[in-house]
Amino acid sequence: MVSDAQRELWTIERLRAEADQLEFEMMRDIADDWEASLKAVQESADAKIAVILDQHRRQDMSTLRRRTAMAANDVQHGGDHYKTKAIQPWDFIVSNNIGFLEGNAIKYLCRWRDKGGIQDLEKARHYIDKLIEVERAKAEGPIWPWSK
Repeated sequence: MVSDAQRELWTIERLRAEADQLEFEMMRDIADDWEASLKAVQESADAKIAVILDQHRRQDMSTLRRRTAMAANDVQHGGDHYKTKAIQPWDFIVSNNIGFLEGNAIKYLCRWRDKGGIQDLEKARHYIDKLIEVERAKAEGPIWPWSK
């Protein structure tokens, strides 16, 4: 036979077990909430870090490009006939606001000994002939009705 004291002890043990279970569930819920909050904070921090790293990466790439970029005068395709000049023809042409036809004549005159020989002199003369033709036409006025 079970005494009243024994029943009361079992009831207390059962209540303690239920309380322990409730406390465990509450602690688990709190831990889950903390974990979710921590995860949200971590994701936010990761996003901010990613933005900052991306900005730094872009700045670093921009700086690297600027530091390693070669000037157009440092590169020449198809020979070195301009690199040997004290002043490269295109620098002279740009600095003096020289037009297309005159600029091409200068280019061929500067390189003829080092690259194209007589053919470059003929090319220079061709540009000079075209320049003379254009300037004469300007002085004489338009020949065709559509060139007014």
